This record gives sequence, structure tokens and C-alpha cells, in this order.
Amino acid sequence: MLPLNKNYLFRTVTMIYSGELIAEEDDYFILKKAAWIADTGIWSINLVSCEFCEVEPYPAEKEVRVFKSGMLDIVEIEKLPLERK
Repeated sequence: MLPLNKNYLFRTVTMIYSGELIAEEDDYFILKKAAWIADTGIWSINLVSCEFCEVEPYPAEKEVRVFKSGMLDIVEIEKLPLERK
């Protein structure tokens, strides 16, 4: 299990998501302050800066579930990208 209330970047087989992990179920993670990251730019640099090239945030009041079955890797990040780019 991942520590809750931390910011993560979730790389799945088709997309990349960011968000604050608020709960973990058997099959999925539940995020708030979530975004779909359409373009990360240079992966290693932007994992540190959290300044991704293209960001599509979900509405702030929405919880987002990301299913574990499509997960490639998960990394904790310092800050969440909350602005649309």
C-alpha cells in the first residue's frame, strides 16, 4: 500500500495521471486534485520540476479512480500540476 495524502504520478499503459492519493482499494487508487498529463516533456527533468508540458486537470471537486491493472509505475512527486496547459 502507498502512503496516503501524498502526491503521485501514475504511469499506465495508455495515460499518465497525477493526483493526491486519498484512498486505495483492492483494484484502484482514488485521487483528488487529479490531472491527465498528455505530455510530460523530458521525463527525468520534469519528475523533479513537476512542470509538465501539457496538463488537463479534472474538476477540483471530482474524485478520480485509477485502476491498478494498467499500472506501469508510480512515483511520488513534490507538487501537483493543477493549471491547464
